[in-house]
Amino acid sequence: MTLLLLSLACGTGSVALGPDDGTNGENNSDTGLTEDTGEEVEEPTGNAAEGSWDGDIEFVIPEWDWDLCTGELELDVDEDGVLTGDGDCTKDSDWGEYSYPMEFTGEVDDDGEITGSAEVEIETRDGYEYIEADLSGEVEGDDMIIELRGELPFGGGGGGGSPEFEGYGEASR
Repeated sequence: MTLLLLSLACGTGSVALGPDDGTNGENNSDTGLTEDTGEEVEEPTGNAAEGSWDGDIEFVIPEWDWDLCTGELELDVDEDGVLTGDGDCTKDSDWGEYSYPMEFTGEVDDDGEITGSAEVEIETRDGYEYIEADLSGEVEGDDMIIELRGELPFGGGGGGGSPEFEGYGEASR
């Protein structure tokens, strides 16, 4: 009787072995293909702004309507969007040449927005001081625009106080 039940249960047809997920037991996880379309999946890598950037920068003191200096900058953005770099802004005047070296740190997000800071070295009557300026800007394709805003640690010009300065830069790859 057992033989008869076994033979009736099998009958005719086919038997599929393996998981019931349409893969017939095959593992496609390392092929780079999607299970449903068979098209290659492109994984995003790095930050769109990744690379080396070179450009120009200028500092102005709007309160005094004064162009403080012009110079060059070199910036790098890594695959995680971390921005680093340096620059130097110089001015020739009747009192000699002034140099304002600076170092940039910040980040570029996935939308191309730049945030961070710049440390600017300024010569004062008492020697050199380092001031921090807020860094902002954006990246669009192969163009980067940055803005710096900070406060100078001295008065002068008869107005006293600590005037604000602004820096504007443009860079490209």
